[in-house]
Amino acid sequence: MIDDVFGHGQYVQHAPIENMSHASMSKAVYEGRNAVNVNGVEDAVDLMVKAQDDKEYDRGLRYMYYLLDGFGEKGELPEPKHPLLVYFMRNWDACKDMWAVYERGHVAHLGSHTNNRLESAWGDLKQILRPEMELDECVETLILLQSTGELEYTSQFHVVGSRHYRGADDVLLRSASLVSPHAFNLVQWEYELFKGGGYRTKGDIIIQLTSQTTEKEYVVNVATYTCSCFFMRTMLLPCHHTIFVRSKLKKNTNIFGLGGSDAARYPVKRNLQTEV
Repeated sequence: MIDDVFGHGQYVQHAPIENMSHASMSKAVYEGRNAVNVNGVEDAVDLMVKAQDDKEYDRGLRYMYYLLDGFGEKGELPEPKHPLLVYFMRNWDACKDMWAVYERGHVAHLGSHTNNRLESAWGDLKQILRPEMELDECVETLILLQSTGELEYTSQFHVVGSRHYRGADDVLLRSASLVSPHAFNLVQWEYELFKGGGYRTKGDIIIQLTSQTTEKEYVVNVATYTCSCFFMRTMLLPCHHTIFVRSKLKKNTNIFGLGGSDAARYPVKRNLQTEV
């Protein structure tokens, strides 16, 4: 309980477990109406990081404005008031070309960025290194960790095994022998988009595609089968636009454009089967 402005005691929390009281009460007393929705702010940042264009980024930024400053109107964004929002606009929004996905569309980052690589590495190190360890012991442990990681990678690279792909047709199976399971899942999604979408085309060598659903335009170079879309520029994998052009021109049915002697250059070490 806490006292209100009239000196009367008021209930602010009922805790069934005594251990829950301290943290919950401190938040209720010291934050109150000014408490920050931490999960909401994290969601807003996640929206901005993964934004595919400036509209999605603006949607995430406006969500953060709504959470921190209570601004939910359309039009130009005002000057930030909340300290956290002021910090974000000054230190992060000003350099969004370094971390927002849509601003890095010209970089082949393969879906990886600095944050997830660092978080993964630090997570592995925290399981092994301890604050009380000496410097030489830390270095020795890191060298051992690196050697173990290299051995595991080598064994996984040369392993002979099998993979089962549910519902994969002949076209996907021929492509599956050339890429990793992660890359195959990405290409499989693009292949499903190809089967469910339609485009208007214009041109011969440089083909301009217009989506009948979104009306967005893309450019495919038939000589190299490269596309101007975000997926192919960043992931370096065939997109559904190039698959559509290959199908329209009745070219090689292999998604990667490899067949015959070309495919023979890639050793197939896995038994690929469809799973019903």
